[in-house]
Amino acid sequence: LAPPPGPPPPTAAGPRREAVTGAARAAGAAAAVVLSGASPAAAAKVTRVKNAPVVKLPSGGYYQDFTIGQGRTPQKGDRVAAHFSVYYNGMEIESTRESSGLAARPYGFDFGTGMMPKEIEEGMEGMAVGGRRKITVTLKKGRPPFIPDNAQQTWDISLWSLKPKNQPTGRTLSGQQNVF
Repeated sequence: LAPPPGPPPPTAAGPRREAVTGAARAAGAAAAVVLSGASPAAAAKVTRVKNAPVVKLPSGGYYQDFTIGQGRTPQKGDRVAAHFSVYYNGMEIESTRESSGLAARPYGFDFGTGMMPKEIEEGMEGMAVGGRRKITVTLKKGRPPFIPDNAQQTWDISLWSLKPKNQPTGRTLSGQQNVF
């Protein structure tokens, strides 16, 4: 018997699969740049750091940079968008990166106004947009509420964007994504 006429059955690594896989990779890279709120050129300027020094904070905590960003650093009153994950005893207890099936969104807050624990804001001072930092602190009052007071927590924070104080939050600056 002769095989039925028509195209051959698809193979696991056929040209169509390779084309679709390549397109998906390119789309993923483009989406990462768009979601970061930066142009491809700006995204390339972020510097990853290995074995960065551990810096002691006046409040007794410390931080270590993973990535050094470019641009502005937060000032009191600026609107900040940041992703964070909070760890207690080595277990993740809160995160803006995980969202149970919904789109993960950065947390927006006014820097230096008490919307975040002051020890965390102290650890974020000097971070530039695009930076990522591990901040280890002992919070006097546990956050979230089920964490005991005076417990050591580690925060992994990525600074996504800044809007200067007194700028309307509905307006997006050139090259930024509106996440507020």
